Amino acid sequence: MTSKAKSQQSPELLTAEQVAEYLQAHPEFFVEQPELLEELRIPHECGPAISLVERQLLQLRERTAIQSRRLEEMITTARENDLIFEKTRRLVLGVLQADTLEAMARVLDRHLCFELRADRCELLILDDEDSWVAPGVRRVERQEAMTIIGSLVDSRWAICGELSDEEKDYLFVHDCQRIGSVALVPLIVDDVTLGVLAMGSYDRQLFHSSLGTLFLDYVGEVLTLSLPRLLDHE
Repeated sequence: MTSKAKSQQSPELLTAEQVAEYLQAHPEFFVEQPELLEELRIPHECGPAISLVERQLLQLRERTAIQSRRLEEMITTARENDLIFEKTRRLVLGVLQADTLEAMARVLDRHLCFELRADRCELLILDDEDSWVAPGVRRVERQEAMTIIGSLVDSRWAICGELSDEEKDYLFVHDCQRIGSVALVPLIVDDVTLGVLAMGSYDRQLFHSSLGTLFLDYVGEVLTLSLPRLLDHE
């Protein structure tokens, strides 16, 4: 057999004797490779009871496994935070660049429905004046709005969960019966409710009541900074 043919063959497995000879010749091996110690199983002649060395080794393995899981969780959380930051950045830039309420409504619909997987996105402005119309934005009477959804904006913070049929009908008008869960963001400036941002999903679990609202609250703050300027423009 040629040397070339030999090199193409799979290497032969080491025998236990060869491994033992190597370790005897290199007693520092496990000092240089300490992580291998965690995988070794070294039984001790101590009857049915587990030896102290084995117990310590088991505890070491358990701690290592816990730390590995925690590290994986931290990495996953960091990646999720990076995604949220990027989504927020694009949304904020879009809102700041909007020069009309219609443009803002398009930005919200594009980013929130796509990024948060909402099926409906509605921007309601509480204004008793009927002199302006902005496509994509609903102008509603303040007294009527506060009568129906006033309790939802009292907290001044975003809320998530299931709403009553009357509340869903008022917020979404069309297709409201299919809405299973809602995320509602009050838009308040100087204790005056200028409007609300409502997102609805056909999935009852998408905007569940225990969902964190930090991102939504931040979106609400950005919108309230831009709304007065855009309302003056209208």
